[in-house]
Amino acid sequence: MVCWPLYAEQRLNKALLVDHETKLGVAMEGYDREMVEAEEVETKIRWLMEGEGSKLLKERIKAMKDKAGESLTETGPSSQAFVQFLMDLGQKKLEKTNI
Repeated sequence: MVCWPLYAEQRLNKALLVDHETKLGVAMEGYDREMVEAEEVETKIRWLMEGEGSKLLKERIKAMKDKAGESLTETGPSSQAFVQFLMDLGQKKLEKTNI
């Protein structure tokens, strides 16, 4: 993903995608100035489509996709957290009926 934050939460999104250890994006240089140069846009798009960085980025994206998929399996952390939530919810309901 090419990150070109303009307003609101986009700067946070850029930080999470580019600056975070996952490094799933590349920042458009000059976004914090008045205008991004056309050469910068070309450079970043070529980097994403053709460059060596593109291969590394695609590998990181695939690894993150696989990790996200694993978390949704029956024994994954997302599923387990949801099961725990339902159990906690059931316990609260029981506590209310026993009052």
